[in-house]
Amino acid sequence: MAVYNGEKYIFDQLNSILIQLNGNDEIIISDDGSNDKTKEIVKSFKDKRIKLVDGPHKGVIKNFENAIKTSENEIIIFSDQDDLWELKRVEKIRQAMNYSDVVITDYKNIYSNGNGFIEHVEWRSGFLSNLKKNTYIGAMMSVRREWLFEIMPFPGHVPMHDWWIGLMTELKHKEVTFIKEPLVNYRRHGDNLTGTKKNTFLKKVIMRVIIGAQIMFRVLISNVH
Repeated sequence: MAVYNGEKYIFDQLNSILIQLNGNDEIIISDDGSNDKTKEIVKSFKDKRIKLVDGPHKGVIKNFENAIKTSENEIIIFSDQDDLWELKRVEKIRQAMNYSDVVITDYKNIYSNGNGFIEHVEWRSGFLSNLKKNTYIGAMMSVRREWLFEIMPFPGHVPMHDWWIGLMTELKHKEVTFIKEPLVNYRRHGDNLTGTKKNTFLKKVIMRVIIGAQIMFRVLISNVH
């Protein structure tokens, strides 16, 4: 979990996760310089499974990478600081990971007024399909450690880490399981780091050129080595 000024929501999110974990699980929280009460709230749990580390202060992508590098377990489940997990999400991911490299779960949008509705991820396979429109949403994803570390570090100029993971997963034909059940309550509010901001057509093209070039470069480098 990469966090920054998440005091409004992180208490409820951690509660929704901790209730599902066993003694060998861990929650890695990389805080990228919060100036609110986020750290105090995290420390108040006094739970040995929670590991709070300082972020690199290089943006959200590198903050996620920092959390991932600190982790030790085989299955890595991504989490935003402001969502809520449904019961049995972890259990269902564990089961699917027996035959998968990546697991994606469906979600339900929850707005600040309490209203919500199911909005399907609409995940689809294919490299070109996901280059056109990314269907790998970070907060819904779980990735096997071995595969994740194979495609790290995340390039510095990619738009988002989940897009990079998705495209590399498709390029290498890794095994993906999509659980068609809303197991995350995805909160939509004015403080979201990601969400509904629209990009211009030119910016969309540039983003795809950049991430495509980064993938080509990474593949060439790996072939050399």
